[in-house]
Amino acid sequence: LGRLLRNMATRRPQVIVVDAAQWGADMCQAVVHLMSLKLPLLIIMTWRGSVASMNRELRQQGASHDALRKLIQDEAECHELKPLSPAEQRKVVASTLALDEAVLDFVVNVSQGTPLLAVQMVLELLDSGELAGQEAGFSAAHPQLTAPMHLSSLWPRRLSTLAMHIDLTPAHVTEMLELAAILGRTLVLRELREALALAKKTWPKKLLGAMETHGLGHYDARRGTFEFAHGLLQEWLIQRSRAGGREADFHGLIARVLGAREGLDDGDLERLGLHRARSGDHKGGLFAWRQLADRLMERSELQAARRICTLVQALVDDPGAALSAEDRAWGYELFAQMNCRFGYTDDAEVALASARGFARDETSPRLDAHLHATEGFIGQM
Repeated sequence: LGRLLRNMATRRPQVIVVDAAQWGADMCQAVVHLMSLKLPLLIIMTWRGSVASMNRELRQQGASHDALRKLIQDEAECHELKPLSPAEQRKVVASTLALDEAVLDFVVNVSQGTPLLAVQMVLELLDSGELAGQEAGFSAAHPQLTAPMHLSSLWPRRLSTLAMHIDLTPAHVTEMLELAAILGRTLVLRELREALALAKKTWPKKLLGAMETHGLGHYDARRGTFEFAHGLLQEWLIQRSRAGGREADFHGLIARVLGAREGLDDGDLERLGLHRARSGDHKGGLFAWRQLADRLMERSELQAARRICTLVQALVDDPGAALSAEDRAWGYELFAQMNCRFGYTDDAEVALASARGFARDETSPRLDAHLHATEGFIGQM
């Protein structure tokens, strides 16, 4: 993506629209990457909610999300827009789906005018036999529609219907898809199967076709990939795994799959750091990101290295991260080195002060070496 944008931006400035970034970690990581490229790009990102709620949610979601919050705070201009009126929501859904008045009212009320959600609602009503197709569009087959009245119950109902059609329990299907969702909105099935094998589970053969048939995902046999039909479904699955206490374990499985490979490319090494950090292996995540940043700096790819350093800084700044003072000083040393390469002496000195703060009650040769190295980078400026 970076190479493509560089080629396009050398000819003329580009405009990139990232819609509904609140629905997934992948989207947040993509925005961090785009903002780090320092190309003539106008990045327009939408986030549902207020600026205050966006900052609060990003701060709570981990290193990559907090890195996005800091970039927005430092480099972006925020504008709060009013939501669509009920009449405008109705117009959006009516332009997407042919529905009679009663069904249209119901779907608009639940979807709040979001077209993709409206489509999922109609698919669920069709699956449950509550809609009838006519020449003029869809109408209610029964006097009372019983589809879920709020979004939180839409996805479990859709997945329960799917599970019933392939003779699997909803819990079995949902747990499989939770792991898939943590791999990404678009994922490589080989990685999913390897992670499941570590958990002594297998991916049901019927599930891919059923997801496609029910409009919940798309399988690309040529590339060996699967894509969730909607970021909301992926995010709901991630939140469900978090509520059930499975999220960290799933990240750990994926980290083991990536960590078992030799010769990881830059993208996989970054993912390895992410999954390790989110599994609770903060030191392992720091090591992977530090390794990647060193690799990028050796190749003089400073903008890409700076983005990774932002992830490192968010991790070592987190007082809840399971890192020793030595580990944090190692991270701050990298961050100071990166800022010195860009001439940001003040930021490098802040990194040194942070390292000293965490090292206040500790001492060791390794810790002292990291502090001296950081002082040396600043002294060369």
